[in-house]
Amino acid sequence: MAAISTGVILLLLLYVIVQLVKLQRKKKQFPPGPTPLPIVGSLWQLKFITMRRDTLLEEAKVFGDIYTVWLRSAPVIVLNGYQAVKDGLAAHPEDFAGRPITPFFRSVGEKRGIMLATGETWKTQRRFSLMILKTLGLGRRSMEYQIQEEACHLVESFMNMKGKPMNPSFFLTLAVSNVICAVVFGHRFSNDNKEFHQLLETVENFFKSAGSAWIYVYDMMPWLMKHVPGPHNDVFSDCDAVRAFIRSEIHKHQERSSPSEPEDFIDYYLAQIEK
Repeated sequence: MAAISTGVILLLLLYVIVQLVKLQRKKKQFPPGPTPLPIVGSLWQLKFITMRRDTLLEEAKVFGDIYTVWLRSAPVIVLNGYQAVKDGLAAHPEDFAGRPITPFFRSVGEKRGIMLATGETWKTQRRFSLMILKTLGLGRRSMEYQIQEEACHLVESFMNMKGKPMNPSFFLTLAVSNVICAVVFGHRFSNDNKEFHQLLETVENFFKSAGSAWIYVYDMMPWLMKHVPGPHNDVFSDCDAVRAFIRSEIHKHQERSSPSEPEDFIDYYLAQIEK
């Protein structure tokens, strides 16, 4: 047993040394910053999860207005001050167009879509989606009518409470979500639709769980956490439930007769796929 324990410790030590060497080599490709360590990156110098703006300002005094912090093994370039931000975003926009996708969000998004993708995939999806949304009235007066209609339903929901104490957050979430649904699905959902209520609760749970300590551990050891039970698996279940809901809406669009002109985001997307 002692020999096995010694072997495991030696393997872990070897793993840490190899990762440390890799990080030091990788560090030379980026602006200076706090020294990264395996697993935790440079968070050990940045008060870990509680790092705040004051902490980043202190690091800027040491390394300059453009420096690198490491979230585990992922480099993040920090721009401090107006001039650094202007030079970075205006003079070198392509260099700062990428976004770090952590192992957890890489597993959730599978490098697809807009929120959970980066690189050329993200650029293509974003460009196409913005074009469709502008066609559907985003930023134009035509969108006002959909918002006004939803505002009427919101006022009606408040009136139905007849002056009783209430938490308006759910009704507000319902109203904003229905504006989005009108654009994406082509229709709104009734305020009494339990399936839609469940969807909103699932999305809320997803974002709450995505900020938990379990996800932090997942990002450090994804190869292990994929096979370990725990609350982090609930996030994947929530994601599957949202996908199933959207997939159902897509199937409804595919089954109905195609309109002469696309009416919502899904119509445009399906039409583009056919092309």
